Parts: sequence; structure tokens; C-alpha cells
Amino acid sequence: MIQNYIYLKRRLLSNSMNYRIFLLGMAINFSSGAFGQSNQMNQLRTTLSQLAKKPNFEKDTQYLNVANKLAFEYAESYPDSALPLLRNQLNLCREAKFTKGEIEALKILGNLYQNKGDFTKASLFYTQAYDLAEKTKLKSALPGILNNFGLVLMNQGKYSEALGKYFETLKLAEQQNNRFVQAAALNNIATIYFYQGKFQQAGVNYEEMLNISLSTKDTSGIILAYSNLGEVKLEQGIKDTALQNLKKAYALAQGINNPELMESTSRMIAKVYAGFDSLKQAEHFYETALKLARSLSYGVPTCQSLIGIAWLKMKQNLPAEARQLGTEALQLAENMGQALLQRDAHEIIATAEAALGEYNSALSHYKTFKIFSDSINNIASVRASESYQAEYNFSKKELEFERKSLEQRWLIFSAIAGIISIGIIALLVNRNRQRLNKANLSLNNQNVQIEKQKVSLESTLDQLKNTQSQLIHAEKMASMGELTAGVAHEIQNPLNFINNFAEVSRELIEELKELIDTEDTKEIKILAEEINGNLEKIETHGKRADNIVKSMLYHSRTSNKNPEITEINLLVKQYMNLSFHGLKAKDKAFNAQMTMTLDPALGPIKVIPNELGRALLNLFNNAFYAVSERNKKELNTENYDSKSLDKYHPLVSVSTQTAKDHIKIIIEDNGTGIRAPVLSKIFMPFFTTKPSGSGTGLGLSLTYEIITNLHKGKLEVESEENLFTRFTIILPT
Repeated sequence: MIQNYIYLKRRLLSNSMNYRIFLLGMAINFSSGAFGQSNQMNQLRTTLSQLAKKPNFEKDTQYLNVANKLAFEYAESYPDSALPLLRNQLNLCREAKFTKGEIEALKILGNLYQNKGDFTKASLFYTQAYDLAEKTKLKSALPGILNNFGLVLMNQGKYSEALGKYFETLKLAEQQNNRFVQAAALNNIATIYFYQGKFQQAGVNYEEMLNISLSTKDTSGIILAYSNLGEVKLEQGIKDTALQNLKKAYALAQGINNPELMESTSRMIAKVYAGFDSLKQAEHFYETALKLARSLSYGVPTCQSLIGIAWLKMKQNLPAEARQLGTEALQLAENMGQALLQRDAHEIIATAEAALGEYNSALSHYKTFKIFSDSINNIASVRASESYQAEYNFSKKELEFERKSLEQRWLIFSAIAGIISIGIIALLVNRNRQRLNKANLSLNNQNVQIEKQKVSLESTLDQLKNTQSQLIHAEKMASMGELTAGVAHEIQNPLNFINNFAEVSRELIEELKELIDTEDTKEIKILAEEINGNLEKIETHGKRADNIVKSMLYHSRTSNKNPEITEINLLVKQYMNLSFHGLKAKDKAFNAQMTMTLDPALGPIKVIPNELGRALLNLFNNAFYAVSERNKKELNTENYDSKSLDKYHPLVSVSTQTAKDHIKIIIEDNGTGIRAPVLSKIFMPFFTTKPSGSGTGLGLSLTYEIITNLHKGKLEVESEENLFTRFTIILPT
């Protein structure tokens, strides 16, 4: 069936009428028994075939909306087969200038790649969807896109950033009364609480999600809520309730014939049976989940099932098989860049190798497991969750205050109106003056009480604003420990090269196979040379990734505050390269010349290497940013001549010098420089010369603290606008 489908795709996409035939043919292929179908998909296919009978159907927004919904269902259940459908759907929406449909198609493409474990492509499509929604002011689309961004960040192990996206999603969804997205955001926030071990808090959010899904009759949401509640109960040791919830979820998933939900509930049921030591039943459900995940090309669930089966093998005293399954899961998790699954895979491999007596390798995997585990449950992540939760609660209280304030204004207005009415009545009816005086006295007392309440509420609002400021400050301070974490993602750059050259080599090998039969030795040699060249590039970028990992593992020990004997020249060289490649990964067009003049007489001295490295990284980042900004300005100049010898050349240089009782590290750039009026302020916390959103204002403040307080040294700065900036670090020896 798949071969016929590919043939149809190649032959029938030349025009819009053929595209309709392709859609209907694809629907027929899917309904022929090769895949299960939900009632929703059947209804959508029927509606789509009816709409396709209209003239100019491909520009009809109703048709495009239904086609998007059908594409969404296929992307969730059969991502590989749905990809060509979605690409053509995106083109049709663009040709019809149907912006809402184009945004939806981009978002579904992001979902598809996220299901496959390709988070880089998923982020790309979500970014395009978000930018288009903002540009066209389609605010209703923003909560869903933000929620999906959070899923990508969570899969990449960036839990603090993911929480920010989820709480932003939750607030927007509540403002728009979007109950479906609100339920999704609650589910994802609860998932991070679950990862952090906050099972009670996770359970509360899952219950709230279940109530919303029941009220909206969202069957998929109900299944997901029961499944997640089952997992929470399992972690809390309430296994009977866990199994009961999961069986409800599995029955509902079978009822709507949804392969994705059947896979996830099967995997959770297997986990419960494993907790009961019912190993045969656990293995049956794990195998069912694994088969479904692989048929759907779902990377994350496939990895989870492999790890679950590996733990069953350990219970069956089969450590060699457990290690094999764990290794397969680790490779898949590393390919996806999924931090949580890499942690779990390292844990099962370490356990299996310890049982096999391979203690050195087991210890290595266990150390890596601890690194991932600490990154997932780090203090910054926990603080972020508390900060976002508090900020969300504050916004709700602020809205409540505004409501009460409005009520009070109406009360005051009513009181004034009452006084005026009573005055008029007093003039007309003199004999009721005594009664009116009593009424006035009562109203005056009410006004006094209202004024007191107003003062009290204003005081409460001031306190809440102060609390918000403190929470924002605490979040910013917590983020200082993560200033270098983004540099580690530079490893993705060589990995992308490795994957690309490997894919090209595979295609060349296929061509080589075909040429072998023709005995065209000249062409065969050419292809062999190309393959050999690709392998050399793979080796080069592999070594580069290895060096980056080793460097970051050594210099990211944030808990170490003790001075160590350190080679300063080596430290400077490493962090300059990390900074350059970090900016290069963000901006492919960026380039700059680097020069190093390192004093060979400078021997090792005692410093706190990870803290000094953080300070160096901040200074190098600022230097490369300055030359990059100046280069952009120069290129945008009307009189810019690409052939001129006097054109601007970005340059960042570093030198080290040694003296009797101190050393110097001098970092200089020929970038934008710093204006004289603000030069004295650059070490103040939260002061920044960068555009809004480009910097936190903490980098140089943190650097100054590290040099002067931790190392008892000096940090000096010299600069002239549009000429140079020079930072000099002086450390006592």
C-alpha cells in the first residue's frame, strides 16, 4: 500500500484537480485496512469528498479548513504518510491567501516533526506560525502555538523555559475562554511537576484538566487525563487506583480507535503491571505499545517502551538483554536530543552493566545519569515553576482586585446619588427631616467604611506589586546559574553535519550499488572518493562534538566553589572558542577574526575555574556581539564598498600577561564601543546597552562580582564609541 501511495504522490500532484484525486486516493488507502481509523477521520473524509465536488474547491476556505483537520488527524496517527499531504495543503492555503489556514498547516507540520522526534524542524514551523499569527493579529492562534513551543522545550530538557511558555499559554487561553488549550496547558504544567516529583500538585492539575475535558466532551483529553492520573497514583503507591484509571483510558482509546492514545495507555498499563510484578502482562502491554509507536514513527514513545522492557529484563535476571535494549533507547534519545530519556537510558544501562560485573562502564553511565537527573530537577527549574505559579496566581488576584474596585466605585456612586435624592426629598418634605438626617448619618458612615476599604485594598495592591517585583528579581537571579548552559547546544551544530553527511553517503552508496552492475570503474572510484570525503568530515565533526562535551562537563560544575590549580591560557582559549561557536550557531552569517597572544611564561595559578570561565564567557559574548552589531551597521551603510581595502573587519583579541604578584587577561574588540555617559554604569545589575529583549543586564554585574569578590581581583574597562572596547582582568597570584 505504501508503494502505491508514493506512486500516487509523484504522479498526481501536478495540479489542483490531481491534488483532489490524491486526497481521496489517500483516504481510500488509509481506509482499506492497513491502518485503523477513528470515527472523526471517517467523518472528515466524507465531508472533504463532498466539498471537493464544488468548482474552485481548492480556494474554498471551508474545504481548506476540513482538509487541515484531516491532515491534523493523519499527522497525529501516521506522521510519515501525512507529510506530503501537509506540504501540499500549506501551498494551497498560501495560493488561496487563507492566512488562518496557513498558520494551522504550519502548526500541524510542527506537530508532525515533534511526533517524529525532530525538535529542530518542529521549532522552525512553530516559529513561522507564531510570526504569521502576530503579523496578521490572529490572537486566537497564539495560545496553541505557545503550548506547542513548550512541548519542544520540555522534550529538549529546558524545563524552566517550557514552564514559562505553559503559564503564558494558560493565561491567554483563559482570557480567550479557549477551554481546549487551557486543558492542554494544565496537562503540560502537571507533567513538569510530575518530573520534579511534585505528585500531589501534578494530580491537582490533572484533575482540573479532566473536569475541563469532561465539560467540553473532549474524548482525547479525557483519555489523557485518566492516563496521567493513573501514572500519578502509581508513583504514589496506589496501584489499584492507578490500574483502574488506566483501564478506563485504554477502553476509551479503543472505542475511538486512536492509535496514539492506545499506545500511551498500553505503556502506562504495562508500567502498573510491572509494579505488581505481573511480568508477562507487563511485557504484553509494553510490546503492544512498542509496536504501535514504531508503526507511527513516534520517537519518544518508542524510546520509553524500550526502557520499560529493559527494566522487565532486569527483573527476569537478563542483564545482557536489558543493556542491549537500553543502548538502543539511548541512541534514539541522543538522536532526538531528549534529555529525560537520555537520563533514563543511562540509568538502565548502568544497572545492567553493574549486574554483569562491568563496573567501570556502569559507573560512567551512572555519572551521566546523575548529570541529566540534576539538570531536570535543578534548583533553577524548581524556582522557575514556583515563580511562574506565583505570578499566575498574582494576575488572578489583580483581576479580582479590579473587579472589587469597580464594585466599590459603583457603591460610592450609588451613595452620592442617594445623598442627592435625600436632599431633594428634604426640601420637598420638611416633616421627614429627622428621618433624612438619620439616613445621611448612616450614609456618611458607609462612605467612611468604603474609604477605609479602598485604602486597605490599595495597600494590598502595593504589597502584591512588591511581591511580583521580588518574584521577577528572584527568577532573574536564579537564571544567572544558567548563563553558560546555552553554549552546550553548540554540540547540535556538528551533529547536524554528521547527520547530513551520513544521509548523503547513504544515497551515494545506493548509487554505487547500481554502478557496480555496470562495471563503470571510473564512476565507481569517483563515488568512492566522495564517500571517503564525507566520512572524513563526519570524523572531524564527531571529534569537535566530543571536545565540546568534554569541555562543558569539566567547566559546568556549578557547585564547586573551591580554588583549583588551573591553566589560565587553556581556560581562555576554551571559552573564547565556545563563545565564538555559540554565536555562530545562532547567526550563520556571523564571522569574525580571533587573535590570541598568550604569555608562555604564565604558569598555572589557583582560581575557581568554572566561575572564572563564566566571567570570561560573558566578556567574550559581549565582544562578539559588539563586532557583529557594528558589522551589520557597516553592511547597511549606503556607501559600503565590498572591494574597498578600508572596509570594516570584525576582530576580537585576547592576551595574557604575567607579573610578579599578579596576572592580566585583556579582552579587546573593535566593535560598537560604549558611550562615555554610560561607561560608569555597565557593572550595575540589570543595566544593559543592548536592545530590549536582547540582554538581562546581569552579565557584566555577575562578571564584576566573580572577579572582585570571589577572586579578590580587579576588572577595568576602556572604550571609545565605534572604535574599541577593552576589558582588563587583574588577578592576584
